[in-house]
Amino acid sequence: MKVLLTTWGSRGDFHPFLALALELQRRGHQVTLGANPYWEKECQQAGIRFVATETFVSPEVIFDYPEILSHQKMGVKALDLFVKHFFAPQLDLSVEVLSQEAREHDLLIAHHFVLAAPVVVAKTAIPFVTVTLAPGVIRSRYTAAAGAYHQPFSGRIGEWVNDYFWQWGEKLCQKTVRPTLDLFYQRQGLAPHSNYLFGTWSDQLVLQLYSEHFALNPSDYPSHFYQTGFCFKEGESVLNPELSDFLNSGEKPWLFTLGTVAIYEAGDFYREAVASIAGSSERAVLLIGREENRPENLPENVMAVLYAPHEKLMPYCKGVIHQCGVGGVGQAMRAGIPSVACPYAFDQPNNAMRLVGLGIAVVLRRNRRRARDFRNAFMKLQRMGAFEKAREIGVKVRSENGAQRACEIIEKQKTPR
Repeated sequence: MKVLLTTWGSRGDFHPFLALALELQRRGHQVTLGANPYWEKECQQAGIRFVATETFVSPEVIFDYPEILSHQKMGVKALDLFVKHFFAPQLDLSVEVLSQEAREHDLLIAHHFVLAAPVVVAKTAIPFVTVTLAPGVIRSRYTAAAGAYHQPFSGRIGEWVNDYFWQWGEKLCQKTVRPTLDLFYQRQGLAPHSNYLFGTWSDQLVLQLYSEHFALNPSDYPSHFYQTGFCFKEGESVLNPELSDFLNSGEKPWLFTLGTVAIYEAGDFYREAVASIAGSSERAVLLIGREENRPENLPENVMAVLYAPHEKLMPYCKGVIHQCGVGGVGQAMRAGIPSVACPYAFDQPNNAMRLVGLGIAVVLRRNRRRARDFRNAFMKLQRMGAFEKAREIGVKVRSENGAQRACEIIEKQKTPR
């Protein structure tokens, strides 16, 4: 089978697709991965055929649009910026490239936010699989949406309230994207769609590349939705010797990280991280992402590095303070460590609240990320037994193989042309 995969976004969006591509190729399928050229080198190094489905965009573009990390209107402000400044200029190119590739492939597997994918399906009739990486984008009367800083309401009235917020959110999102996407569909010779973001998913197969131990599917999900477990890219990268020496030279450290996007809006995060363990026996590793985030005069019990692979680093850590992108969430759960969740936008608030519901996280809002807040969070994790709960969940997550399970489902469900 010839499989065309396409994704967008940060490392947390790209790596699950690369993991899936590698497993498909290992099983004898011919694979092509389409994405931003930013990921071309890593794809080629992994031995996966790559095609550029958009023009090059660096994560540093966040400097030009800092409101991308805004939580205004539960993230709808960020959505508006994304669609107007990032998706809209790329959509026609994405359709052109993916349509050409689709004619040579048997199956298209697309991130749910690749807005060109449904148009390609309409033009080529290629069998289609939608992939979602986090539960906060799938509507249910039993759950809260991606931007929500609260647990879902319960009982009959609670279910009505949950559904109301989902309806409100979908209408607001649709109103935001409609002017841009109506024009796009018109250019492509297609009738406008009533729900561009959530109504254009595959009606054949939707794969949820996250663990049931993170978010178990509620009973009102459609029958063609399948959970696979997290899809981890198992790289050959190793920790640098200096970092390895630090990790092995004392007690397990706290890990402070903001992923690959929020590092451009870090503010005082890393300076407060250092202050949070000052004068104590605690230790810390800071993944700073860029030199501008490096605090001055680091004490001996703190080490700052630009980057280290989470899958190699987290098992050495006591706990992780992070923005709660789903990639970091999965790695923390697999490592069996608790989280101090510091969400910014997108699916991060909902991811954080799900970890809280599991008893393995404390959430700090953006105005509560000072040294004393971090120290209080560390103590709260201890009081609530989060370390033991995280270890128990880690055993379960490590027993899963999301990429393998996803491939089994794809092979069983595939619909040849």
